[in-house]
Amino acid sequence: MNSVPLEAAVRSRFRGPTTKTTYGYSGVTFNELREAYYTQAKGLVEGGADLLLVETCQDTRNIKAAILAIHKLSKEMGSEVPFIVSVTIEPMGTMLAGQTVEAMWASLRHAKPLAFGMNCATGPEFMTDHIRTLSQLTVEFVSCYPNAGLPDEEGKYLETPTTLAAQLEKFAESRLVEFRWGMLRPQQKRYSRDCADGGG
Repeated sequence: MNSVPLEAAVRSRFRGPTTKTTYGYSGVTFNELREAYYTQAKGLVEGGADLLLVETCQDTRNIKAAILAIHKLSKEMGSEVPFIVSVTIEPMGTMLAGQTVEAMWASLRHAKPLAFGMNCATGPEFMTDHIRTLSQLTVEFVSCYPNAGLPDEEGKYLETPTTLAAQLEKFAESRLVEFRWGMLRPQQKRYSRDCADGGG
């Protein structure tokens, strides 16, 4: 599968999960979170972003707040602001707030983002089943934004540029994902690009 780096086509900007969640006793309301996302989205779009990535999501209520903020901004601008929803699945198989990838998709599919996807957490190997499930469920694109897995007891990451790129190549070859990028070191990024271009 040939690919064009996303940054060559659009200016994407990342919107993390914030330090707050409406799950549990976090001291923030849903409306407060929505307004915070709106302020952030407006600043990013006014700064030149063409695409917003709502990423490292751990609770579907946070995602809903972000989506409502983006919809409000789109209405004010008179044009749709495209966005991607990317969640983090923990080793126990759910987001921190307890939702599975199936539950996340079912509760958010009406929003019709450009893509649903996953990022960070356990690295590409343990993402595979969840990515496969998502690709079978959604008609939207699927994105994959892994890190180098979980560190060992010495704080070292076991994924190398070669092994990480090989995992991403498997996703591409099996057509499980349409967007691939990652939280990678420069050498890992080079290996990933080589594999995506068929040269890995």
